[in-house]
Amino acid sequence: MNLKRKLSALIVTLMIVFIAIPQDSALADTCTIGTYNQTEARKLFDMINSFRMGSDAWYWDKDNSAKIYCENLEPLKYDANLEKLAMQRAIELAARFDHIRPDGTRFYSVYAQYGVKAGGCSENIAYGFDRANSVNYGFREDNEKYAGQGHRRNMLNYSYNAVGIACVVVNGTTYWAEEFAYLDKITPCGKAVNGNQTMFIPGDDNSEYNTSVNGLTQINGTWYYMKKGKLDNGYTGLCKYNGNWYYVQKGVLNWNYTGLCKYNGTWWYVHNGAVDFRATTLCKYNGTWWYVHNGAVDFKATTLCKYNGTWWYVHNGAVDFKSTTLCKYSGTWWYVHNGAVDFKATTLCQYNGTWWYVHNGAVAFKSTTLCKYSGTWWYVHNGAVDFKATTLCQYNGTWWYVRGGQVNFSATTLCKYNGTWWYVHNGAVDFKATTLCKYNGTWWYVHNGAVDFKATTLCKYNGTWWYVRRGQVDWKSRTLVKYGNTWYYVSGGQVVWNYTGYCEYNGTDYYIKKGVVSSNSSSNTASTGTVYITETGEKYHRDGCRSLRKSKIPKSKSEAIAQGYEACDICNP
Repeated sequence: MNLKRKLSALIVTLMIVFIAIPQDSALADTCTIGTYNQTEARKLFDMINSFRMGSDAWYWDKDNSAKIYCENLEPLKYDANLEKLAMQRAIELAARFDHIRPDGTRFYSVYAQYGVKAGGCSENIAYGFDRANSVNYGFREDNEKYAGQGHRRNMLNYSYNAVGIACVVVNGTTYWAEEFAYLDKITPCGKAVNGNQTMFIPGDDNSEYNTSVNGLTQINGTWYYMKKGKLDNGYTGLCKYNGNWYYVQKGVLNWNYTGLCKYNGTWWYVHNGAVDFRATTLCKYNGTWWYVHNGAVDFKATTLCKYNGTWWYVHNGAVDFKSTTLCKYSGTWWYVHNGAVDFKATTLCQYNGTWWYVHNGAVAFKSTTLCKYSGTWWYVHNGAVDFKATTLCQYNGTWWYVRGGQVNFSATTLCKYNGTWWYVHNGAVDFKATTLCKYNGTWWYVHNGAVDFKATTLCKYNGTWWYVRRGQVDWKSRTLVKYGNTWYYVSGGQVVWNYTGYCEYNGTDYYIKKGVVSSNSSSNTASTGTVYITETGEKYHRDGCRSLRKSKIPKSKSEAIAQGYEACDICNP
């Protein structure tokens, strides 16, 4: 395997101007930042294959007497590993423009450094060309004789099946490297690398690397990641040094990095270049905010985490910005809205099938109150909505009627609370009300907002005065009842205003005039001289009754009427 010469005399001249250190001077280990343009470099690939497959695929014989045409050449494959080698060699050219590397080894030692096995290899190098087409023209060496066509013969070599190419700018100068080889397996390439890269360039250390050096090494104030004595600029990850774990990005410790890094299956939290094992915080990575506990992402965590003054809701290790839910933290259940705790919220929230009452951002398990949600006022008992409750609940000074767990603003009814039946009108207890209210088929008497079960009185309702006995309307009684200072005649549960006649009360018949006991009548009570035999027993009535006179009638009222007697309009109106 022969090493190839430099490019044309023009390139040699440029090289002489560029190099300020003699080739045999000792070079120290260093790291160089270069700006790669692999998009431009890869353009050479098609140019090389076009050259191999075209009519210009020839070179001079050693005597420069005949052209040797290269027929039936196969196109080369582009290999990712060869490209990495080319990128390493291209930046080394800035320190030593030669097929001898800055550490004094031959160019092909780079294959062992990167672990690439090849059946044969060669190299083309150049600098001073800004574009792929111009450097390709120089490599073709169309106008050179045999001695000057080494680069051309590399491109036309039957022995190679793969190539990798690099282009890098260092201190304003553009360097190129083409690595040709035969490989048993081709590694496909990904996206072209463009932009700044830091590459380790080994110095002359007796032409051998110190292969025992692994991990972080400080060179000129910068910490580099070494692998078997070489800079591993392809490594991005964590590295342990003096008991601490540091973040390495493309072979260089990045002190400015704060983020996440995966290592041995765990995602670790890095702050200012070092893993912070004590940190419990949130960290944004690839568009998602992750929950870090004790320095590592906890993918199983469902909890709250404070970040920049806000408490955020974490579900399965990530902040859930869309979530409205409850979350237990430090013994308290907190209300989360749009991923954050809302400390001002007083509302309801469903969790595990139950609607809970939230006050000032936390579930109030001791609360019995009302809460408005989605336009409806709901009844909360012991912190949860009670959908089965029919009761009263005080809210803002008013007692409200709850049925089926919600306030029924249209209800007019009775409701039992703490042993008392209360009168509800338009959904609220009316403590001033004295009225009647129908409940379960019975009309009840309400006084000062509560049913008065001991009351026997009259009550006006819908224009009618009704007779109340023991707290409810008595539809069967025919009697007298005192209301205020007046006695009224009641029959069928109400005052009969068009009645004039007599009514017995406590053994005495009173004279009624237009529904009211007349106190001015001289004969307001009936005499008791004649007996009328009723269906239920004896009853007294006044003398001169047209029905009975002073004679005795059958014991059945219906039989008496059948024999021509008239019913007494006082005793049996």
